Amino acid sequence: MTGLHGRSGDPSPIIAFGVYQGIKAGVRFRYGHESLEGRHVVVQGLGHMGYHLCKHLAAEGARLSVTDIEDERVRKAVADFGATAVGTDVVYGIDADIFSRVPWAL
Repeated sequence: MTGLHGRSGDPSPIIAFGVYQGIKAGVRFRYGHESLEGRHVVVQGLGHMGYHLCKHLAAEGARLSVTDIEDERVRKAVADFGATAVGTDVVYGIDADIFSRVPWAL
């Protein structure tokens, strides 16, 4: 979490970076390296934190499938990161290397 002295700040970028590092650690444990290049990652929830997480994942070359209850968030992730949109009703059936569920909207 982060904040500014005497006022609040947006913790989403810092939390997203922590989740990103956790994903890399899991990949390193499972595959012996931490590269996400070509890995298929599903991100469910594209609020501030989920969107920032997608930035990190896309920058490293991960293939993204994304979903959210807000269609505009999905459209933005598709446009900004080349993600594939998937419906909220089918997201759990997607075959992926990594599944990141963001259970809150920041």
